[in-house]
Amino acid sequence: MNYDHLIIGAGSAGAVLAARLSEDPQKSILLIEAGPDFTSIDALPDEIKYGWFPDSSGNLGVKTDSYNWGFTGKATYESPIIEVPRGKIIGGSSSTNAQGFIRAIPEDFAEWVSFGNDTWTYKNALKYYKKLETDLDIKDEFHGSTGPILARRFKKSEWTNISQDFYNSCISLGFNDSIDINNPKSTGVGALPFNNPDRIRWSTSIGYLNDIRDRKNLTVISNSHAKKILFKDFVAIGVECDVSGTDYIFEAKNIILSAGAICSPQLLMLSGIGPSDHLENFGIPTLYDSPAVGRNLRDHPRVPLIWDSINEINLQENQSPMQVVLRYTAKGSPFRNDIYIIVGAVSTDQTVRMGVGLYKAISSGSINLNSNDPYSQPIINYNYFSDDSDLQRTREAVRLACQIVSSDEFINVNGYPVGMDSNILLDDQALNLWMRTNVDTFHHISGTCKMGLSGKSDSVVDQFGRVYGVNNLRVVDASIMPDCVRANTNATVIMMAEKISDDIKNGN
Repeated sequence: MNYDHLIIGAGSAGAVLAARLSEDPQKSILLIEAGPDFTSIDALPDEIKYGWFPDSSGNLGVKTDSYNWGFTGKATYESPIIEVPRGKIIGGSSSTNAQGFIRAIPEDFAEWVSFGNDTWTYKNALKYYKKLETDLDIKDEFHGSTGPILARRFKKSEWTNISQDFYNSCISLGFNDSIDINNPKSTGVGALPFNNPDRIRWSTSIGYLNDIRDRKNLTVISNSHAKKILFKDFVAIGVECDVSGTDYIFEAKNIILSAGAICSPQLLMLSGIGPSDHLENFGIPTLYDSPAVGRNLRDHPRVPLIWDSINEINLQENQSPMQVVLRYTAKGSPFRNDIYIIVGAVSTDQTVRMGVGLYKAISSGSINLNSNDPYSQPIINYNYFSDDSDLQRTREAVRLACQIVSSDEFINVNGYPVGMDSNILLDDQALNLWMRTNVDTFHHISGTCKMGLSGKSDSVVDQFGRVYGVNNLRVVDASIMPDCVRANTNATVIMMAEKISDDIKNGN
């Protein structure tokens, strides 16, 4: 069968595209996913179904090998190898992530427009943010009430003592009380929006696919590892896949690559689209020399801080380990809300943890092939802190985190974080080395197939996801972001898929 649309990857973008494009009964859709499929909420394994457990270690994401690509990467030259979990399951990372449901801010989209992507205004983005969402708490002009993804916040009565201390301390230090983190003007401290009603991780598999699986024009094939995109001349015509150990070729009039910011550039390069000199190193014939494929890796570096708790931490079933977040602008920074600090309460080892995130980094990294074997993971180099201002702003944020826990309002910890003392915290060079050694990721990798204007050497796709140099092939996922947004990326990727679904329907 020759499908109208073949979508590679059933994650935060791919599931949305399949649902929206199959609304036209005259269009046939094939959705393939490398991981397993669970066709109802009740069928989900508990670790996928539920966003946290009362004895949670503080990490709300799933790392189990069965549903995780198991990637590793290098954060800096000084750091050890870090884990890079990505969802390998229907729903992709939306089925395994920590469920923070924060939107990008207007300045992010103004920057996208400045790169020549004039349909990506904040006004357009807001339309699709509202379309995808049912906000269970806030009803106003900025929020949706009929969308497939359910969003909520923990009420103060549900907060842990650690969350309360963090909030009170931030307020005492002069930060704004942010009632709605997703308001476009929001800044300060407040409850983090989550897509997890009743602890259920409300993935795109649940929100977009579960109710439409009986559509006759939609075919979903799980355990299908895409090995190569097939072309006739410069026209994408199909995909070679390994389905549960047997090779198949699926043909389609249009191919949409939604494999994520790691696998999408990898699959493009394996298919002959990428830097020709790099492809030549692995004996891959160049179909189209696209130097930016795999470049411009953008992400949010995270510096983890840990304190032993003075008072007992005993999480209840309704208490997530993480509930409250601080967003603010670093001193002298031109980027609003470039710092993100989240607090967690961990009952398993009675610790208080903070993730200090730089949510507008200047440094960028890369994805490179490790082999021409489609089962070999690519080389992931984040290249964090290669820019001095990234170091300076993160140093300030780490010191602020220590100030927050040292205030009179924060009664559950005292002293310096584990592995740190005043000689490190107060010395710029010592703190730089400590951060470069301990940094890891907030798991918001993006930008590796950047969208921008035709003819620009740093652009891989146009603003509708169409891949330059070939026909009938698009990329729609976090990889096409020109830069990582100042937010957790899941809500924005879903929004992008909603918008590009309409673009495709409208002939763009």
